[in-house]
Amino acid sequence: MLNRITLYTLIGTACGVLGTTGGGMAAYLFKTKNQSILGVVLDFAAGLMLAVVCFDLLPHAFELASFAEVMAGVAGGIAFVMVVQWLLERGGKHLDGLALTAVTVAVGIAVHNVPEGLAIGAGLMENRHLGASLAVTMFLHDIPEGLGIGLPLRIRGKSFWKAAALSLLAGLPTGAGALAGALAGGISDAVTAACLSSAGGAMLYLVLGEMMPEAHRMTEGTFTKLSGVLGVIFGIVISVALG
Repeated sequence: MLNRITLYTLIGTACGVLGTTGGGMAAYLFKTKNQSILGVVLDFAAGLMLAVVCFDLLPHAFELASFAEVMAGVAGGIAFVMVVQWLLERGGKHLDGLALTAVTVAVGIAVHNVPEGLAIGAGLMENRHLGASLAVTMFLHDIPEGLGIGLPLRIRGKSFWKAAALSLLAGLPTGAGALAGALAGGISDAVTAACLSSAGGAMLYLVLGEMMPEAHRMTEGTFTKLSGVLGVIFGIVISVALG
């Protein structure tokens, strides 16, 4: 039994760390410093995150809780991000707008990776096929989230290793969630819904209030808007077709 719990915890940790860190590192594959090109890529990553929120996080939350409870979670997530940004602005005045966004995205992803890990751990304990399917899906979900951390840092000229370290830290809570899920063998619907909806609200605020406006400031034209749309479409494929 102990060996199974250890294995499932390692699987959950690997999914979160490899997905999020891989996404953060992938942002540095774009060698160009052309702001227009980076703006298009940032908008695509924002579209991916938007799709994950609208077609994965919130629908799952609505399955587990009432409309009012989910919307309260969304509002709480937005308020949480605003407070975190305020604290970071006071304590980290060396961070500019996009770097601050990257750190805030990482905090939000770390919070939302806990229920992802819970799902993986509990799913593996219940049915290995279900758990394996959840693990693959969560890994794919974490890649665009890692891009949401890495791209703002890449655009502001921060080092590759800083982005990799921040992305790794954001992915680690998946392992803690997997351990809890494996130990419990099940998930509290109320707690899971609260985590999912609050993470969704936090990511909505960051995508619509920070990432997309910044991408549109960096470049203009139809292609920028199209890149965001394509990001949403690709995110729908990940969230629905593979979910």
